[in-house]
Amino acid sequence: MSARKKGTTLEDIAHRLGDRHDTVKRLVNGVFVLDQAEKERLFDVSDRAPGRAFAFSHLYVALTRPGFQEFLGLPADWRRQDPTPNPVPKGSLDNLRRVLIWLYGSKDDGVQPVVTSQNPHLRMLDEILQKPIARKTMLARSKLTEAYMLVNTPAVQFETALLNAYQNAEDALAKVSGYDGADVSLLEAASTKPDYSTRWWRRRKLTPPRRDAYRILSDIIDYRFASVPPRLRGVVKQVDARNAINAFPHCERRVSLVVTSPPYLDTTNFEEDQWLRLWFLGGPPRPNTRRGSDNRHVSEEKYWDFLTEAWSGVGPLLKRQAHLVIRIGGKRLELADAQENLHQSLEDGLEKKVSLVEARTSEIRGGQLKIFQPDADGVAKEHDFHFALGL
Repeated sequence: MSARKKGTTLEDIAHRLGDRHDTVKRLVNGVFVLDQAEKERLFDVSDRAPGRAFAFSHLYVALTRPGFQEFLGLPADWRRQDPTPNPVPKGSLDNLRRVLIWLYGSKDDGVQPVVTSQNPHLRMLDEILQKPIARKTMLARSKLTEAYMLVNTPAVQFETALLNAYQNAEDALAKVSGYDGADVSLLEAASTKPDYSTRWWRRRKLTPPRRDAYRILSDIIDYRFASVPPRLRGVVKQVDARNAINAFPHCERRVSLVVTSPPYLDTTNFEEDQWLRLWFLGGPPRPNTRRGSDNRHVSEEKYWDFLTEAWSGVGPLLKRQAHLVIRIGGKRLELADAQENLHQSLEDGLEKKVSLVEARTSEIRGGQLKIFQPDADGVAKEHDFHFALGL
């Protein structure tokens, strides 16, 4: 007698497996869609482009994205519904065939897939399907990069930067009453911003205290080299984590531990504050005050997509058994939400089962933001997670 006849639900199975992220439901949805495509003779796994393993995760992850769901005629709340056979409406079957060809190609038709990895092709295709003019281009030419240029246009980049600048100005304006300019020590905290500090001193006809920069550096060097350097040798590279395998090809399947603290959700990029440190490392002699489109992650969905892409880039480096220690934070990011979404992004990006070993939260005491604006609602907590593969 089947589990269905015994009355066992999909939720029961997921609970027994310890699945708190709808992984079982997503897998079943993917199977039902693939079965429907094969029954309708739209696609056959054996017809995929030669030389490629069948990446089933491409399909079930795509089905969670809004662009794919709309393109396939699936309702907005489809992910919350119980999986059912033949979920794609009859009127969207042609689109289902297109999606499967984009994901897997076709041996008989001599077509290569446009999605060769989830990082970043699946995200790009999802954004294309949400933009009518980009979608039309994709349908006509099946050129991923060409269609994506109609999504992330210079106008869109400017609009994003302008909206970010507006929101940041609004946040600062709402807090300006909390600073009366009387506490000189606040300016010392911002002394890495030379133009700002100099103007402040001059307007108030004040003279900053003299500092012996070389003596300070000498003391720091003495402190850093007080202990014997480790014998192990390492390699440091400045590279996008999403391309980590390209930077460390000799480490493929050899990494057993990753310790990282990705950019926080809805938190500013502190490059301007860190310009002096960056200058010592070979960076420009003046701070970069231009805000790029990636300086702040304000969309939760795009933030977790970004982390998924980062894990996808790191994944090829990991051993079968590996550990990941991750610290993240955000103005409105609580431990439970961070744990759930981070766990999901790891499994989507690494395309493997990931186990949570430990989770902790710590409060941020002090910090530059609190020095300037004691009542500011910036990041107050940081969340630390230990995940493991192959356990």
